[in-house]
Amino acid sequence: MTSTLLAAAALFVTTSQVMAQDKVEITYSGTLSFTDTTFGGRNEQYFDGNSDVGFRNRADNDVKFGVDLGVETFQPINNPTGTSVTAHYATAVLENQFGKVSIGMPRSIKENYFTVPKMGGTELLDLNLRFLSTDSFRTFKNLLKQSGEDIYGARYDEKIGQIALSASINRFSNNSGNLDEIVAHYDGNDWSMSLGATLLNLGGLSITNTTLEVQGRKGKLSGGIVLETSDQHSFGPDTARVFVSYDFNHEIKLNTQVLHYQISGRDVANTYGLDLSYTHKSGAFLTAGVVDYTSSNDKRFNVILGYTF
Repeated sequence: MTSTLLAAAALFVTTSQVMAQDKVEITYSGTLSFTDTTFGGRNEQYFDGNSDVGFRNRADNDVKFGVDLGVETFQPINNPTGTSVTAHYATAVLENQFGKVSIGMPRSIKENYFTVPKMGGTELLDLNLRFLSTDSFRTFKNLLKQSGEDIYGARYDEKIGQIALSASINRFSNNSGNLDEIVAHYDGNDWSMSLGATLLNLGGLSITNTTLEVQGRKGKLSGGIVLETSDQHSFGPDTARVFVSYDFNHEIKLNTQVLHYQISGRDVANTYGLDLSYTHKSGAFLTAGVVDYTSSNDKRFNVILGYTF
């Protein structure tokens, strides 16, 4: 971890010196939203925020130096015992014709390539049932943050034609283990495929989690399937997600999703999600959704108001 921090610091200093001399390119993106959810006769409200800002400066020979900063937070408003998550990301970046290298606290690779619609329009399912999340890296980072720890490492991204390749090597801040990722992604004209693996080494235990996603689009209809399996079911069950979306127009979209999971080959449950969203050209959006748990007689009803920039 020390060598990673030193490398990030050296790259950050170099980046700062170069950026101070010339004009800096700044990019930013994110989403802010408020969720009102009702489940089992209880009503709760949450704030959800996820944003990134990037700084780049072009040097000679098409080399770019920069810094990427990010934060995500999911906070209860009226329930002090509700799910609470905050994670920070900060990397020094070097880009050239051979790809992009990020050192520090990088974001998850699967977060970029596995783009499953949120169940019922909200993050609550993945946050409350972490073992069902399609993003193991993000799940562990959130768990470590709650105990005062974090993940540090290095990430490499490259794109060759329609194929994107990404890999990262990461270390827990208390040196108790490491969590590595690798993803290959193919982007066709109207379909895409992603294959990724997360490798966890913790206390002498080695676990591999593999994910495959295929998506397609035809006119206003789009959808896909995500299959995930782990060689240790204590790390997570085998899951299958099927999702279908229909764009009525540029503003209104309908999402449906089915999640099925198994443990040791035994069927456990299905969960169904449905949401309808309206997005204004300004970036403001309104979503209404429902999640049906077959393992429970209750349904979760969600209303989300937010803004994307």
